Amino acid sequence: MNFNRTGERGKLKPLNDTNGYEYVSLWENGKQKNISIHRIVMSCFRGKSKLHVNHKDGNKQNNFLSNLEYCTAKENTQHAIKMGLVNNKGEKSVRSKLTKRQVIDIKFQLKNKYIYGILTRLAKKYEVTPTAIKDIKTGRTWNHI
Repeated sequence: MNFNRTGERGKLKPLNDTNGYEYVSLWENGKQKNISIHRIVMSCFRGKSKLHVNHKDGNKQNNFLSNLEYCTAKENTQHAIKMGLVNNKGEKSVRSKLTKRQVIDIKFQLKNKYIYGILTRLAKKYEVTPTAIKDIKTGRTWNHI
């Protein structure tokens, strides 16, 4: 394995990917392979795993072994939310089909009146399920608005 495409050996230069993680590029037979530094550290000192690597302090640049741990995808996501690294509320949720403005409008229409079939009508208008409208009404979802 070589450190650059010309076959010369040299120092590895850490780069940052689009998500802020450090990685190095290794070359073999003209083919490049990018490997995350946190994955290299864990593989060398804790063994290879298909689990996620979590940065305990939330700092993607802190690749010291004492700051890294293997975890499931669910645990990694929960940790990121707990640390404030991701915001999964409202429009920022990957599952959101509504905008904040639409939810405000829905809440306004639901506020002071009970009209037979309003959940179904609003669901059709905003292309969501009646359950989604009911969840907004009861505060199960979008309760921060």
